[in-house]
Amino acid sequence: MTNRIDILAPDPKRIVEDWFAVLSWLSEPQYRFSSAQTAIDQSYHFGGWSPFEGFDLNPKNGVLSYPGDPDMRPLWKMVRIVEGGEEQEPYAQTVYGYPYAWVAVVNEDGSFQVARID
Repeated sequence: MTNRIDILAPDPKRIVEDWFAVLSWLSEPQYRFSSAQTAIDQSYHFGGWSPFEGFDLNPKNGVLSYPGDPDMRPLWKMVRIVEGGEEQEPYAQTVYGYPYAWVAVVNEDGSFQVARID
């Protein structure tokens, strides 16, 4: 599995320190055939992956918005390749991390889910 992580915030060291758990869950070899949501759900023992509804996400820059709240720019971005197997073709997911522990997972078709991982 090949993952690419881009730190988009001004302090890369702090981002890696603050987000180490999530970034490591997404890179675990045992989840190479699993979606990002499954990797987080099975690794995050304090809540799993519980998506929230009502968000909009700009696919060009990853900006996340929710009615009545200020827009959030991503702090980091990971392009994650999910390996293929007997029952699935390989596919890519783009995962964004935001302030306040929000995480968005965007599929190749543009569909996405957002959850809070705090």
